[in-house]
Amino acid sequence: MALSILIVTYRSAGHIRACLDSLRRQTLARHRFEIIVVDNSSTDATTAIIANEYPEVRLIRAAGNLGFTGGNNLAKRFARGRRLLLLNPDTIADPHALDELLRVDAERA
Repeated sequence: MALSILIVTYRSAGHIRACLDSLRRQTLARHRFEIIVVDNSSTDATTAIIANEYPEVRLIRAAGNLGFTGGNNLAKRFARGRRLLLLNPDTIADPHALDELLRVDAERA
């Protein structure tokens, strides 16, 4: 797997759909990346939205609020990609963003 996308959420129900929808629209083949979301014990509908609408996303429910760093460290333990991309839950990625990211990375190697 080329890329693991790590997203840490906390009460992000108002943003997470747009973020995950933008990742669904990527031109990079879906088998080349994975999405891992760590939820920091949200009290809103964040986890329900992810669990019910995005079966391709690996959802990890943290027992408490680990913060941004702690959430990413937890997500990293499950990541299988050669590269990691940390995104905020309010990110909306251009459809070519992941292709471009890996293209530039390959040119630098």
